[in-house]
Amino acid sequence: MNRLQLIAKNTAVMFTANMASKILAFFYIMYTARYLGAREFGILSFALAVIGVFSIYTDMGLNPYMVREVARDHSLSGIYLKSLTKIKIVFCILTYGFITIFLFALDYPADTVMVTHLMALSLIFNALASISYALFQSFEQMEYVSLGQIINALILLAGTIAAIHLHLSTVSFAALNLLASIITFFYALFALRSKLPQVFHFLTLPISDHNPEITYKDMVRQALPFGLSGLFIGIYYYIDTIMLSLLVPDANQAIGWYNAAYRIVIFLMVIPSAIISALYPILSKSFLSQGKELIFIFERSTKYIISISMPACVGITLLAPQFIHIIYGSNYQGSSICLQILVWSFLFAAIGAIFGNTLNAINRQTSLTVITGIGMICNITLNLVLIPRYSYNGAAWVADLTRLLIIIAEYILLARYAITPPLRSCLKTVFQVFTASLVMGIFIVVAQSIALVWIIIGSVAIYGLAFYLMRGIDEADTILLHRLWARGSNG
Repeated sequence: MNRLQLIAKNTAVMFTANMASKILAFFYIMYTARYLGAREFGILSFALAVIGVFSIYTDMGLNPYMVREVARDHSLSGIYLKSLTKIKIVFCILTYGFITIFLFALDYPADTVMVTHLMALSLIFNALASISYALFQSFEQMEYVSLGQIINALILLAGTIAAIHLHLSTVSFAALNLLASIITFFYALFALRSKLPQVFHFLTLPISDHNPEITYKDMVRQALPFGLSGLFIGIYYYIDTIMLSLLVPDANQAIGWYNAAYRIVIFLMVIPSAIISALYPILSKSFLSQGKELIFIFERSTKYIISISMPACVGITLLAPQFIHIIYGSNYQGSSICLQILVWSFLFAAIGAIFGNTLNAINRQTSLTVITGIGMICNITLNLVLIPRYSYNGAAWVADLTRLLIIIAEYILLARYAITPPLRSCLKTVFQVFTASLVMGIFIVVAQSIALVWIIIGSVAIYGLAFYLMRGIDEADTILLHRLWARGSNG
């Protein structure tokens, strides 16, 4: 299987599985939000935000570091599995302690504390399962990662339906997350033992018998730039919810409205997430072998990300009230304006994910850490200014601005290392996508009176036609499609 086939196969697998798991998770969130109401859903969302901020401490960059190194040399897989398991157990214990201290210091209500503690326990099992997933990513066997995501989402959805039927409390929904994480942890171990037995058996062997040159200290030190970058990203992804809890009176409802909109944005990330998960190991290997291939993969993936993300942002901006009403009901109309603002962070985050993972792949993780650190500072500072005045809508504006600033900085850095295509080519792509999206937007405004499903179908068709007429599909795209089609036809 050549490089192009591998990218297509892994992207297709990850997209299909991510889409399936995200759809299941989407219904889980929809049913949960409708059943609990904005205030109780705000408590659950707060717990998820706390876990999101602290989750990086269970990893500190070890997963992406291992993916990069094992993708380059599979013989290192056993030593990294053994070492990272030991390190992560220590990190998980410390993280749980940090969360306990945080909740105690800020004196949150008892129900909020209980929900957050249960979510913190689920974080530990997720962190340990992620080691297996990182190894599968290194070996470019994404289907086993995907199956784990689907299993987790199925458990959450089935459990939510049961909890609603039994009229259970918010605490029960947190316990459901813990149950799902325990089951998926054992699935990850079983999959690793079954599919990569040559790696799994290292768990039972003394670490010093294999590669004594690689020490715990070396691994943590080399992974730290990944970890700091992830920490900064995690903070500006989740700190807004925590700051809402501290800066807004009666914050639970505002948190519920904000996170209802945010969950739609997270659902949209399924496409860039699939592309990035498939590309990262290949980018890492391409950096060592063929620089031109790396630039080509980077340029095409960025183009496709923008071509998909921008029209989605335009459409959701214009149709936000309808989406919110259908998904969450009339009690969440406060989320409509927030979604119209926040959806643009999807575009910036999708582009930023490609840029950031490319920087990691070319060993520029320290530079990326500096960029994300500055972004975190900007995010917290702007939230302190805008949240007290504009509440959750202010937090949405800050999310957009922070991600935009970061992708600008990342692009400048990539250009310095001659990774990016010519600026003229990038601007041409943006112009083509923007114009086609504008044509689609005009259709949406004119067609407001018809059923939403027909508006969506019509929008997709009109955008595709407009993009084609703008010559958005160029010769390189045509060659790629022909190669994929020819390889697919040959099996």
